[in-house]
Amino acid sequence: MSNIIKNVILVLSALCGFMIIAVTSGITFFDCFKYLSYSFFYVLFPGWVVYLVLIKDRGTALRQFCLGWALGYVLEGWVYLFRPLLGQGITFYGTMLIGFCLFPFVIPKLKDVRERERIMNSEMLAYIIISIGVILVIKFCNISGVYLPSETQGVTYYQDLVWHLSLAGEVKWHNFPFQNPSVSGEPMRYYFLPYIHIATASSITGIDLSRVVLRLFPFELYFLWAMVLCWAGRELIGKFTGVATASLVLLIGSLSGLFVLNSARKMGSAALYADDLFFNYIFWSAFQSPGFLMGIVFFVALIVLIAEATRGSADFGMAKISLIILLIAASAFTKSVLMPILIMGIAGILAWQIFIRHNVDKVIAILFLLMCVTYVITKSYTQSIYVNYVKFTPFKLLFDIDINSVAMYYAHKYFPGLLWLVKVGLPGFVIFGYAPLSIFGFMLFIIYRKLNLNTEEVWLMSLYLGSFFIAMLFSLNGGEWGFLGYGSVPLAIMSTKGLTALFKIGSKSHKNLAAKFIVLILLISGLTTTVVKCAFPTVSRYYYVKRYGEKPLLSAGLFKGLRWLRENTPRDAVIAVNFTQDLWKEKKTWYYTEFSEREKYFYYSAFSERRFFLEGTFPTPQFHRWANVYKQDPAYVPFADRRILLSSFFDKKDRGALIEMRDKFNVSYVLVDKRRELNVWLMSFDEELMYKVYSNSDVDIYQILKSSQAHENSPN
Repeated sequence: MSNIIKNVILVLSALCGFMIIAVTSGITFFDCFKYLSYSFFYVLFPGWVVYLVLIKDRGTALRQFCLGWALGYVLEGWVYLFRPLLGQGITFYGTMLIGFCLFPFVIPKLKDVRERERIMNSEMLAYIIISIGVILVIKFCNISGVYLPSETQGVTYYQDLVWHLSLAGEVKWHNFPFQNPSVSGEPMRYYFLPYIHIATASSITGIDLSRVVLRLFPFELYFLWAMVLCWAGRELIGKFTGVATASLVLLIGSLSGLFVLNSARKMGSAALYADDLFFNYIFWSAFQSPGFLMGIVFFVALIVLIAEATRGSADFGMAKISLIILLIAASAFTKSVLMPILIMGIAGILAWQIFIRHNVDKVIAILFLLMCVTYVITKSYTQSIYVNYVKFTPFKLLFDIDINSVAMYYAHKYFPGLLWLVKVGLPGFVIFGYAPLSIFGFMLFIIYRKLNLNTEEVWLMSLYLGSFFIAMLFSLNGGEWGFLGYGSVPLAIMSTKGLTALFKIGSKSHKNLAAKFIVLILLISGLTTTVVKCAFPTVSRYYYVKRYGEKPLLSAGLFKGLRWLRENTPRDAVIAVNFTQDLWKEKKTWYYTEFSEREKYFYYSAFSERRFFLEGTFPTPQFHRWANVYKQDPAYVPFADRRILLSSFFDKKDRGALIEMRDKFNVSYVLVDKRRELNVWLMSFDEELMYKVYSNSDVDIYQILKSSQAHENSPN
């Protein structure tokens, strides 16, 4: 069987595996086919062609696949941003045109396949199996607890997912610069490259945004995440080692599973649905953050390319530097924690070259300056929610997680005389338990290298230690989890080096055998955690009921009303909703008693794909000033002027408030959520200023008359 036929079989096997998982998760075969076609023709193909045009030494098929896909995202973003100048058609055909126009220039390169560019079919099969295995795990860990919206049954989502869906809707229907769809007229101060991909895919394929955000996009990015990790391991360590690198990050979990299983014996099945006891939230945190998922692709690509730059190879010219620059720029608009991590990594190399080698590499110095400039230019637009309210809280993260109380319980019960020793050793145990096999492999790496590191390893070490200590020393409004997640990648690469060295050593000494036995135990315990999370996912109906209550936050009636808005209103419509009225009278759960949590209700804009006068105010700068500077003082509640207008209209029948919202803020529709504590007068509101255009059991929708129309209907 020829090598080409074997490669075709491998590709078809990967596609079949992807489609089976997607179809069994609620996506139709046709939608899955359209999305895969879009990903190939609009992302991978043009990115691959541009990569081959830029780079003379093209590398293996796996390298071309990973860097081509990453470049495809970059091209997709640039094409979208030029849409206002070049028209809507450029969005639909731009990247494909780039690919087909440049393709003739790469045909000569395809004819000459060098032996060192080949990759064994068995190795490629192993990488595909790992990648399909990862999205299968994600299906059970995350997807199983996240239902698709329905017109027949209500549903509740983790608020971040709804927020990302809302932002994707804004990007889908509007041009740059974007507005905050939850506070109309306010700028969207957040990274936007992931939403460009989601929105463009939805626009071109016709697939509903919710299906892209909740199913297809995560499947695509987790598959790609696994593939780029396999590629990184292969490039930086050796053949087949990518399997270990990808597994350490994505499949081998913390020590949590063993403790959870033990707790379940005494507490019942509820204990099985608990959070990871060692703060290893990579699976869930990544799933609910499109930026984190897409950022991994750029991050791993930059790790490999900059590692190659540190080797001082003669063929590392302007083409590869240009590729790095493109990926750095994309990273700045993909995830806010990426640039600080990259800057710390490059700074570590520079410090090592200045103080140890006494010789600074010009390429590294240029990249450092470029990253700093990029960070300064973009941080005010994309990172305001983190950098403005950084708090120095050394190692607070270690003592806020659940394993501390669990460990102290067992210490009191079984080792009361050693309680002091448990308290002293607990921080180290928590750090080790977060990613035990990766940490052990990292320790082996340090032992075998004896701190005699080369520049490439200094780069990896700086990335890991920088991200780790930032997460440990500072509170970043949740951003510390991003640092831990990205830091797990260089940690896994160094750990793979350590584990590879261990198993290459032929010695049968007691130390060597003991180390291998520890690896086996940690491997089993880590896989146990993953299996437990697949069988009993943290985000499940139990989680939603505990956090949000029994009633769904998105009822079937509300969903129908929001879909009516999407299909029957102009894309620039602004809608006022009775957001200031409480949702139901039963405030038994944390969600309804915490004001800050109620500020994260983004369902209206997310499922109508329209802008709202005032909905949830998180994570606007105004919200964070109120939460961090004013300590949630009611006198400084965010957007108080808008709240007063909503309250005046919905609670006091103040027509002047409606007129001001219409004339000053361009509000053109009113959505009445009848599940909230509603004043009865709205149910019979006259048609002088607005008239009813839609109604069901949960919502009424009114269209506001323009000032001239209202004047004509006036009794005077």
